[in-house]
Amino acid sequence: MLKVCYKIYKKRRGYWRPRLEFHRIYEESEALSLRPKLVFQKEYQLPGPIYLGPDCEAEGNEGCRQIKSLFIRIDSYVDRPNKLHIRPSLHAHTCISTCPGCKAYLPWRPKVDYSDYIAVFDQVAKDLIEAWNKAVEEAFASEEGEEIEAIYTPETFTIFSAQKLYSKQKNVKKNNNIIKKGVKN
Repeated sequence: MLKVCYKIYKKRRGYWRPRLEFHRIYEESEALSLRPKLVFQKEYQLPGPIYLGPDCEAEGNEGCRQIKSLFIRIDSYVDRPNKLHIRPSLHAHTCISTCPGCKAYLPWRPKVDYSDYIAVFDQVAKDLIEAWNKAVEEAFASEEGEEIEAIYTPETFTIFSAQKLYSKQKNVKKNNNIIKKGVKN
């Protein structure tokens, strides 16, 4: 199952930025056993920057990197739960995620209104969930095949299928040789 989560932490009084967490979480579920192929690519313009780095909570500290858009590109088979880290969820072009303790922060604002960011995050979540549902539906629609085993001998010609056994056998004469066919499903 895919969960898209974001959290804007409480901003401290003064010139401090609120911390942001934004994650795509693949949780253990039946959907993962289908191994859906999630293909998604879209860029979302942000109303302002998101600051990335281990220490960029203070206004005026530019941090390690800034991103002005969320570029999300996924083209992979999803078959196991993932570990949380801010970098894979935000997909910053400029960040290679080498900073230990990397965190994301929204810009400082005198009034605590981040509804413009929330609108973007809500749209990202909606689009990702739609893509996930489509990938799971496609994986589920893929039919399960049955096992087929063929055994050839000079005396008989027998085809076995692992699921059902048809007790009817046909004798076919061909050039005065008898070929015995049995089908097991």
